[in-house]
Amino acid sequence: MTVQENPFSTLTNLSCASVGSEILFATDDFFAVAENFLKPDPPIFDINAFTEFGKEMDGWETRRKRTAGHDWCIIKLGLPGTIEGFEVDTGYFTGNQVPGVSIQAATLAKQLPLKRRCEMGSSCTEAELKAAEAVGSDKWEELVPYTPLAPGYEESRYHYIRLPDSKQRYTHLRVNLYPDGGIARFRTFGLVSKDWSVVPNDQIVDLAHVENGGRAVSFSNAHYGHPRNLIAFGRSKTMAGGWETARNPERPRVYVPDPQTKQLVMPGKDWAIISLGHTGKVSEVEIDTHLFKGNFPESAIVEGAYIAPADSVQAESNSSEIQWFPLVQRTKLGPHAQVRFAVDEKSKNNKVSHVRVTMFPDGGIARLRILGTLSV
Repeated sequence: MTVQENPFSTLTNLSCASVGSEILFATDDFFAVAENFLKPDPPIFDINAFTEFGKEMDGWETRRKRTAGHDWCIIKLGLPGTIEGFEVDTGYFTGNQVPGVSIQAATLAKQLPLKRRCEMGSSCTEAELKAAEAVGSDKWEELVPYTPLAPGYEESRYHYIRLPDSKQRYTHLRVNLYPDGGIARFRTFGLVSKDWSVVPNDQIVDLAHVENGGRAVSFSNAHYGHPRNLIAFGRSKTMAGGWETARNPERPRVYVPDPQTKQLVMPGKDWAIISLGHTGKVSEVEIDTHLFKGNFPESAIVEGAYIAPADSVQAESNSSEIQWFPLVQRTKLGPHAQVRFAVDEKSKNNKVSHVRVTMFPDGGIARLRILGTLSV
């Protein structure tokens, strides 16, 4: 059996801890706390690692239930939005995985009056359970009915659940475990819903930031790090937190400079296309090679284009029909450096919906910031 590819790879994980998602309540955290299954990184397994409560597992694992009911948790989405599907990963839970789950959702305007106590080896108190039940999450809209889960072997661990098309915006989820057990990672894929009406048209914003609805929709290579990392929060903590490609296998034996441009002659390149959260006019571009000290690109180009919503599929295939124009001409990059570039004068007034960053010949970029104002 082959491992299924993620069908939601160009969408945003709305429930990831790295975008501010929180566990507001969980019935049980005995073997491993619920916060674990919102982590951005893939789960890991150490056969020799144990805690005072049992085998150490990288995920959320509840105790073997010996009371009435089932386990469940409430999640506050860090990025509210429309949901297209879920990934439930039971990785490494090969005899202790949850047999099945269901998922409910709600759109709430106010904060829930819940105080989370994250403590391995514990379960919720009667008072905490009563407060959580008072929220009425058991009556929330059911997005996913009971769905069986397979053990966490490599060929069966990933469960992708696609939802019917909907424009409904959600802020909170309830994940029901039937009846108990472990899940390594839980991911909610969709589109960020931002209220742009409160943003003045002359305010400078990062049009590509994930918080503003930016998405990495296509790329040439993501061997060591996905280009979605380019538009993440803050600065990366490790090289794995940026976009890094494999070394170009066709690189020459010896690099030589072009006699006219003085730039190195590069036989290859890697690229990534970012769909902006809102169409805008770009004034500055920031390229950050933070932590890429021996594997930064020699140089890079940043281009912009306006692609009508009806033609957005062109960006997903890097279609030759896209009319790209330069935002930042090919410029030399350095190691571990955060640099801002003024946009090419001829492009400052152009409407931009997508940007393409191209690196020569390969390497890593930690962050890409596309700064500008909104276009209507």
